[in-house]
This record gives sequence, structure tokens and C-alpha cells, in this order.
Amino acid sequence: TATSTYPTGALLQNKKTGGVYYVMAGVKSPLVDKIFLTAKFKNKKIIKVAPAELEQYQTVAPYLFGDGELLKTKDSPYTYVISGGKKLLIASDKVFSGLGYKTENIIIVPTGVLYLYDVGVPITEALAGNEQQLINSK
Repeated sequence: TATSTYPTGALLQNKKTGGVYYVMAGVKSPLVDKIFLTAKFKNKKIIKVAPAELEQYQTVAPYLFGDGELLKTKDSPYTYVISGGKKLLIASDKVFSGLGYKTENIIIVPTGVLYLYDVGVPITEALAGNEQQLINSK
């Protein structure tokens, strides 16, 4: 069945349009940019399929980066962390390093990818301190 064909997930490409979807558990999420292929599915094979096969799956929201991912655009100095499906601006380099983040973990994305996320509350030094206290108390 459509729900069990790709139990661990698969990348399916529409032979006609070239669009790529991540298919899992009977639904398909469009990949709106090739950055997802290089950052999240680097070694995963893309399977070209007929449009009719893709029509078997319900289309859901576009595939997005998950919580904890660090994103920025090449034209902006600002870095965001994804949390609860929202992008949170990291207010300064001090906050960034204070939270233990590393610049090599930042994924450079097109501006359009950042626009897929709602804006959350920026992480300032005060908020970062509270988050660090929560981490230390666990």
C-alpha cells in the first residue's frame, strides 16, 4: 500500500515536473529547494517515478529543517536556530557561543527557505541565560 511502500522514507522525483518529495508513512512533503538534498539527504538516492505514483500520497507541508538546526543566508550576518517550528534570531555572537553553538554547524540557506518559518522570540543574553540554567538543572 502507499503507507507501507517506503517505511523508512524515500526521495521521489516526478518524472514529468522534476519536483522532489520526501515520502514517508503515506504522505509526501515537497522539497522546495536543493539545499535539503545536500544538507539532509546527502547520500539518499532519488527515485524517479511517474506522476501517477506520486498521486497516491497525500501532500503535506513542505519539508523543513528541524529543531536545533542553525540557519542563515549568505547575504545576512544573522543566524537563526529552529525551535518549535519557528526561527529564533540569535541576538549576538556572545549568545551564540554562550549556548555552545559552533559556526561549522550553520547551514547556509536561500532567503526563501527562511521565509518558510514563522518568527519566534529572539534569543538575547537574558533568554540565553535562562536556557542555560534550564540545561544545567536537568
